[in-house]
Amino acid sequence: MTKSCTRLYSLDLSRWIAAFLVICIHTVPLSSFSRLGNALFVQVVCRLAVPFFFVCSGYFLRKKTAKAEPGQIAWNLLGHSVRSLGTIYLFWSAVWIICNTASGISCFYPAAQWNLYFYPGIYQLLWFMPALLLGEVCMIFFAGRKFQYYLIFCCLVFLLQQLVRLGVYFPKDAFFESSLWSGIYYVAVGGLCFELKDRVVMTSKRLFAVVVICSGGVVCCYGLQRYVQITILPVFFLLPEIFCVFLWLLKLRLPESLEKRISSQWLRDVSVLLYVLHGLVIFYIDRFMPNLNSAYRFGFVFVATLLLAECVRRLSQWLPIRKLCF
Repeated sequence: MTKSCTRLYSLDLSRWIAAFLVICIHTVPLSSFSRLGNALFVQVVCRLAVPFFFVCSGYFLRKKTAKAEPGQIAWNLLGHSVRSLGTIYLFWSAVWIICNTASGISCFYPAAQWNLYFYPGIYQLLWFMPALLLGEVCMIFFAGRKFQYYLIFCCLVFLLQQLVRLGVYFPKDAFFESSLWSGIYYVAVGGLCFELKDRVVMTSKRLFAVVVICSGGVVCCYGLQRYVQITILPVFFLLPEIFCVFLWLLKLRLPESLEKRISSQWLRDVSVLLYVLHGLVIFYIDRFMPNLNSAYRFGFVFVATLLLAECVRRLSQWLPIRKLCF
């Protein structure tokens, strides 16, 4: 009988796959061959990648906060989250700024410099970290209280943001439309997965069927928006889809031989590095090889990012920079 991996190995492997899909989002590998195929791949498959990181973090954080006493705010956990995520965010923001400014600043207006060099790294490509921090702070604030109160709060945030995006009852506002707020409700989905993981009795096949149906809903949303000008936000399908995907992964058992070949620690470290480094690699490849075919561009970016990630990972074993990188 084939032995299976530890229960959470499927999540570690999925993190690596999610980081790979994030690179696909920013390199659109099929755009030179098929616009329809590229749209389906990027908008339906790859769009699950970033929410998956949020849900993973929410799952493990809820595992910690579930032990908090009633009425207790886990200040130690809050301080740890702020310090660790804040340090990593500031470190990689500084790396982005140094690498961009080293390539030469072409204009001397502060606002233009911000848009060209600072904003793409600090917010546009690293926006995940402050969004995750916001989501974790909200979950920790509700630690020790009834989980239903936390879910109600997250639902209100979610509905408010979607109403602002649609321009219904509220004027459109860039601040409230920002993806920064998505960290709150995607982290909540992770917490909900922890609460329901032993209560959901659906088989893997049924969970997969729900995922297929939700994927079809996402396709319909983009089709209606593009061809009929009817706006239905895909996030209404993404939320149940990522919920079912995560529960399915919790039930998944992979062969133990796979874990012996590729360690969980390597998958966790490299998935983070792929996410934070690929933006810099794209920046320099587009700068020095601007006319690449989309498939070649994706290949160069992925291989270069993977090699750079491995170099940084090995360097962190020799120098005391691990807490800055991961």
